[in-house]
Amino acid sequence: MRSPANGLFDLAPKHIQGAGLQKTANYVDAHLQFLQDRGYVELGQPTKPTRVRPVKLTAEGQMFAQPELVEFG
Repeated sequence: MRSPANGLFDLAPKHIQGAGLQKTANYVDAHLQFLQDRGYVELGQPTKPTRVRPVKLTAEGQMFAQPELVEFG
């Protein structure tokens, strides 16, 4: 069974994925931090050693991911 983290890790470029799990986790985490700073996601506490963390879309993030929801906002 695939974890949601694997789905996010698949978004990293192949050369990052090929560098190992920790490098991929760091790459994804940097992008998630950016999205959190913009108010699109809320991040939970990272686990050790891979720094995988829960990610929750905010209402703003829902509208960003699904622009048709703006009409209802």
